[in-house]
Amino acid sequence: MIIRGRDTLVSVDVGRSGRPVTITGSSSLTVLTADRTEISGSPFAVTVNGKTFSAVVPAASTDGLEFSGAWMVMLEFEIAEEQVYTAYNAAALVRSGLNPPVAVSDLESRVAMVGRIQFNGQASLQGHIDLAWAELLSRLYADESPFWTVRSPSSFRPWVLTKSLELALRDPGSTLGQNNPYTREADRLAALLPLMYETMQLRLDDDQANTLSDRSSPVVDTRRR
Repeated sequence: MIIRGRDTLVSVDVGRSGRPVTITGSSSLTVLTADRTEISGSPFAVTVNGKTFSAVVPAASTDGLEFSGAWMVMLEFEIAEEQVYTAYNAAALVRSGLNPPVAVSDLESRVAMVGRIQFNGQASLQGHIDLAWAELLSRLYADESPFWTVRSPSSFRPWVLTKSLELALRDPGSTLGQNNPYTREADRLAALLPLMYETMQLRLDDDQANTLSDRSSPVVDTRRR
């Protein structure tokens, strides 16, 4: 999500076997509109810090452009002694970004055990929240849901909380035998997720004018199935 009229940081991790790669030469980020034209100032310079490649899309480059869910970003970089890589990803020009409505404290207060698991270094609760959030946005995009028009991300909270807890509990259970309590609870939570996903409803800002629709709309249009 690239926020119109605001400096937007775009970043991605590039690594192999969990380690940073060695970059040769300069890297760049190209931002393309829905009609596949480059926005002003594109391509943008990329900074590399360990595994993280980052570029800022400046406010002036998007100010006044039409909102769209059909943009694209293109990252070009060269790994030493290999080749030039071009990585693409879909993008949307939006009025407002989204952030996950779940914190580590939410997981700890819901299931006290996960707090002790993290304290023992066996799991990263924030990492599980990030994974759950990324999976949700990827699924919504695949289902052609205009999630960038959401103004109340708290409506995603039940699904993200349940998925984060499932990941957090499945992690320590993977080192134990079958039928252990962690895996049993993770399986129970996983079974709840499909229905929770398909029945999410909230009001959308269809015109991206900070005006919500009159009635709740299904976030996932199950009529396509």
